[in-house]
Amino acid sequence: MIPKDSQVDEFVINNLYYDHDDADKDINIIFPIERFRELENESYFREFVFAISGPNGRIYKRTALMEEVVPQILAKLKEAAVDVLFIIPACVLDHQTMGVVARGIEQMGIATIYVGVAKDIILQVRPPRAVFLDFPFGHNIGKAFNRELQMSIIKDAFKVLETAKASGILGALPYDWGDKFEFTPGAYRQKKIGEFVNKMRTLGREWSEISLEAEKRFGLKFSREELKRFHSENAE
Repeated sequence: MIPKDSQVDEFVINNLYYDHDDADKDINIIFPIERFRELENESYFREFVFAISGPNGRIYKRTALMEEVVPQILAKLKEAAVDVLFIIPACVLDHQTMGVVARGIEQMGIATIYVGVAKDIILQVRPPRAVFLDFPFGHNIGKAFNRELQMSIIKDAFKVLETAKASGILGALPYDWGDKFEFTPGAYRQKKIGEFVNKMRTLGREWSEISLEAEKRFGLKFSREELKRFHSENAE
């Protein structure tokens, strides 16, 4: 659980599976903590209780997710008397996992709103109340520093509570990203690890040092051959 008064410069995104360069500049496009504080001050809802950093990526053990993780989240929500859980999945795998989580939370009596950008996955996992935006991954709540757009998306998503008449209904919000975009699986991972390796080599680090630093930075182990490949494929 993340306190609602947390400052935006305290957040660090550690995910290689979607492009979060814009979110690194403005966390509100994927984790709109400032927008929710503003909505609370406007009395748009009674209280913004806290934020949650949920399960990251794909969860292979669905039974463990539903029987262990969801009850822990639910206990915190009920303890704080939460009425609505606003869910914003980031990468492809998050869309799958958090859709399942939404269904589990709803089954226990707490309403959820799921704001996603992967329509095919949303239709597969069928979260109870969902809205879709044809935006790039990591931009579910709009463009960086566009407060007006971010607030509009959040408010439109909340309207689903009033309009959804049945579970599993997907609503498309009428926003146009404007610029052409595409998602290439693995491209961002390749880019960020390559940039890291190139920087380390520029600093004169040996491959053994880079391997240790990469594990600390990304939480993943890489062989020397893999690091050399990242280096060669991203050399300027």
